[in-house]
Amino acid sequence: MKKEIKVIACIGDSITKGFLSDDEEPNSYPMRLELLLGDRAVVGGFGRSGSGLWSKGKTPYATTREFNMALSWKADVYIICIGANDIVHPVDNGFVDCFLNDYRQLIGTIRKNNPEAAILVATIPPIPGHFVDNQEERVRKLNVAARQVAKDEGALLVELYKDYLGKTELYEDDLHPNKEGAELLAKEVYNVLERII
Repeated sequence: MKKEIKVIACIGDSITKGFLSDDEEPNSYPMRLELLLGDRAVVGGFGRSGSGLWSKGKTPYATTREFNMALSWKADVYIICIGANDIVHPVDNGFVDCFLNDYRQLIGTIRKNNPEAAILVATIPPIPGHFVDNQEERVRKLNVAARQVAKDEGALLVELYKDYLGKTELYEDDLHPNKEGAELLAKEVYNVLERII
């Protein structure tokens, strides 16, 4: 028998926060997800623009007010969509190891706070703009790491990279999904949530 999920917390960077999103124009994927779920769930968006996963980065998500707010929700499900800001760092073996460790620590903090919560890990969508050299290779390596974390931690995987690849019409700018892109992201998350709700 499937458990009814009542509270869902979406955590991550500006892709989670939504680009130019507000209450009147639901351009964030958490807002779109709540519309898809209807009265089956309450969805909170806890995105922090400019944040990353890396604990030594400029704005580690684990230290933000948004993460603390998400933890206080004691959600049934936590959806993690983060990593786009981490590509600005040299993605060598040492960085990938740190990324994996910081991802595991983030999930560990969620589980310590709420051991019964289900966790979904999303891959980083393609980034159409050019921000750093070897950008695609960096995104690929971090997505391999995200998939590994999902497997190791028993989290469900939301595969965004393949669904956005080559679809620049889904972006508002060189990084952020537009309304249609947020809708696709919400649908991909919804499809994975259907396995557990």
